[in-house]
Amino acid sequence: MNVIYKLKNNLKLGQMVNKFVKVGKRETGSTLVEFAFASIILLGITFGMVDFGLILYTRNAVQLAAQEGAREGIAVEEDGSLRYTDIEERVKDKLILLDPAKADITVNLVGGDTVQVEVDYPIEFVTPVGDVIKMLSSASNEWAHGWDINAVATMVIH
Repeated sequence: MNVIYKLKNNLKLGQMVNKFVKVGKRETGSTLVEFAFASIILLGITFGMVDFGLILYTRNAVQLAAQEGAREGIAVEEDGSLRYTDIEERVKDKLILLDPAKADITVNLVGGDTVQVEVDYPIEFVTPVGDVIKMLSSASNEWAHGWDINAVATMVIH
């Protein structure tokens, strides 16, 4: 008797499931459309985070390289002149995971007792979102040339 009761309940449950499955079959394309909209937003956020992380890392690496170049610059030659090649090499060594050939390094002696090291590095986006940002940042609606990260570090020679 108990087995027959369970079978009847299972049949009723199966009929209810079939009813819901039939309703779902009428809306077969809506899931695909919803997934398309959600994936566009999700991919946009993910690509934006990747490019933002790249910009943040590049800014920190360029700032560190400028500071290390200024530290190298305070060790002057015996005649008081700067060792420009040593400073530039130190800056290039500190541009970890970046292309040192793209860096524009300027070393100046300011006021006779202060070393100023300026590093400019161009940003290249790795995702399509970066290209859209570059396009929107241009005033004439043409593709922008990109952005530069600039860092300046100064130290006094004692």
